Parts: sequence; C-alpha cells; structure tokens
Amino acid sequence: MPAEDNTQIKQVNTLAPRLWRWLRVPVYILIALALITTGLVTYLLNDSARTKSLLENLVSSTTDRPFHIHGDFDLSLGKDIRIYATHIEWENPAWSSTPNMLSVEQARASIPLHSLFSPPIIIENAAVQNGQLEFEWTDADEMNWYLGDPSGPDDDEADAPRNPLPLVLGTTEIDNVDITFKSPSLTEPLKLEVIHLKNEKDEKNRLVITADAELSGESVSLQGKIGPFPELIVAGEVDIDAHIIGPNATFDLQSHVDELITLSGVNFDLHWQAPEVANILKLLNLQPVTKGPLDFKVQLTTDKKSVDGDLKGTVGGFNFDGSLHAKDRHTLEDVHLSLNSNGPSAYAVGWLAGIGGDVGLPKLPYELRIKADSTNAGLHISKLYAKTARAELTGTALLTKPPTLNDMDLTIKLE
Repeated sequence: MPAEDNTQIKQVNTLAPRLWRWLRVPVYILIALALITTGLVTYLLNDSARTKSLLENLVSSTTDRPFHIHGDFDLSLGKDIRIYATHIEWENPAWSSTPNMLSVEQARASIPLHSLFSPPIIIENAAVQNGQLEFEWTDADEMNWYLGDPSGPDDDEADAPRNPLPLVLGTTEIDNVDITFKSPSLTEPLKLEVIHLKNEKDEKNRLVITADAELSGESVSLQGKIGPFPELIVAGEVDIDAHIIGPNATFDLQSHVDELITLSGVNFDLHWQAPEVANILKLLNLQPVTKGPLDFKVQLTTDKKSVDGDLKGTVGGFNFDGSLHAKDRHTLEDVHLSLNSNGPSAYAVGWLAGIGGDVGLPKLPYELRIKADSTNAGLHISKLYAKTARAELTGTALLTKPPTLNDMDLTIKLE
C-alpha cells in the first residue's frame, strides 16, 4: 500500500475521535435537557391537582380573565390531550353585569397536541352538559369575549383590536346550554336555550351541525354544513350551507369563501322569510318598529379584486332595492351603486341600520333614492333624493376624498 494512502487512513482514524470530543459536550447537554424536560412534564402531569392549577393559571394569565375548575379534573397526555372537568367558571370583565361569561357543569374534550403550538387550537370530541354562556356588549361596542389585557407599554399594541381566542370546534355534542345575549340594541336580554346540538363530520370531511333549541320560548331548529374541516382549520377555502327553521320564520344561507382568513372570494346567497316581521322583532327583543311580511334577499359575489352585490326585499312596511359593483374592492375603483328605499319611519330604518338615534332622523314616512358612480375626480353622486312628510331634498355631490364632501350641489325644499 502506498505511503500516501496510509497517511489518509491515519488522518481519518484520528479525526473521528476529535469530532466526538468536540461534539460530546453539546450532545450531552441536549440529552440532559430532553431528560429533564420529559421528567418535568411527567412530574407535573402525574398530579391532577398540580395540573389543574397550572391550567387555571395559564388560561387566566393568557386571557386576563380568572378561570376556575372547582370540581373534578383529569388530564391524559399523548398524541391528543384528553381533558375531563366539572364545575368550570370563566369570569367576566369587571364592567359586565354578571360574574361569569362561561360556566359548565361537566365537559370533556380532546385537543391535538400540535394545535397548541400552531393555532387555531382544535377541540375535538367535545361534550358539554348543563352550561351557561354570556355574550355582552357595551354602548362603546366593547365585548366581554374580547380577551387579553388592553393596557401595556406599547400604545400601538394597546390600541390594536382584540379578538376572541383562535379556537376551532370539531366533533361536538352539547346538552342543555343556555346562551344569553345582552346588547344596547335589545329591549331586554335575549336567551337561547340549546336543548341538544350535535356536530360531526360527513364523508366529505365537512362539519354537519344539527340543533334543537328554544328562542324566547319558541322552538327553533338548525341544520348546517361547513367545511371541509382541514380548510376550516387553516381558514382557507370553505363552503357554508345553513337552514334555520322556526315557527315564525325561515333563514337560508349558502356561501362559498375562497380564503376565509382574508375573506377573499366571498360568495353568498341569503334569503330570510317570515309571515309577520313584528313576531320576529318581539322574539329577538328588538324594538317594534314595523309590522307586515318579511321577504329579504341578499346576494354577494367577489373574487380577488371585484365585488358585486344585490339586495332586494320587504321588511314589514319597508322596501329596499340596491346594487353595488366595484372593480377593486380595496380601492373602490370603478364603483357603481344604487339604493332605493321607502317606509313608514326614517328613524326606524336608521335604527335598523344602526344609526337611529345618532343623527336625529324623524319618525315620519320617507322615500330615499341614491345613485353614484366613480369618476377620475372622485365618487359622483348623480342622484340624491330624500323626502319625508316635512321636507324634500334633492341634489348631486362629488366626493373627492370620502367621506369629505366637495363640489356639492343640493336643492332643498321644505314644506
């Protein structure tokens, strides 16, 4: 064998031990860390009381809302985390009218371990019995389920909108859960009693929801499908098909969303019917602003840029007919819109739109017609006509920087 080959073999034979001497310290450290982590997790999870306390503290600190499990608790760790608990309470913010936003007598669920590290958190095989759920809003539109502490050292972060926790429910079964809605727009709190709700997956991996409930003492049933489930988890492309049937109304919604996370490619067809809208307003604890049949349709079609929408129907004594087209839904390029409406009370239609008492609209019959198109100079309102029993307004306007009015031409006629 040549001397040169012998030299190379000796170099290789001496290199391996050197590499091991260099690497053994970090390797030993990694092994030690793995053993310590495994031992610590095992130590913590083998004691139910200790684990329950850790979970309560974690949820409380993360959401800035005290979370308690007053009853039994059991947790098993594996590919899925399985949890069983009784007498659960999750407290409301200090401004709320009730102590808890959630209370449950008994609950069990499994959570895929990977979802804890890559939200949304997926809750599978959930079963809930005997619970109360509170949704409450203030006059300033603050909601009790906006979680987290709004204060902090960063003003920008403090001003940023907060959102509910990123949770996705998989297969679910709920029995005897009362859901209460409290809002300034309601004459009194609205209570929905869920007698039984079941949510499971079909052969196309969609969530199929069936529910029997009572709303203000009236029976209501729900049948719906949403999915496929993998797309729902990543807020991707989903279809929604929902039908709500009650003694006083039917509500049908078919929708397709190309990307749920950005709400792009939203297409839906909504149809709401009832023989008497006054019964619906009473059922929902809303002000009795009108009476008569309800037959209302809304269609919306969008793609990555454009948007097209139509609405048409009657809501008691109110009539609506409108359309919208925009070439670019973000910049409102090439906009064409129209709206025609009339009814027994301008105040009431403003209230239905959420602006009732804020602009002093009269409680008088009204007629409204608007037509607008975008131009190079801005949004041109080519037709503006509003009439009540006391006043008539006609005119045109050019909005160069909405909502600022510029080059506005109005003719006002008062009776």
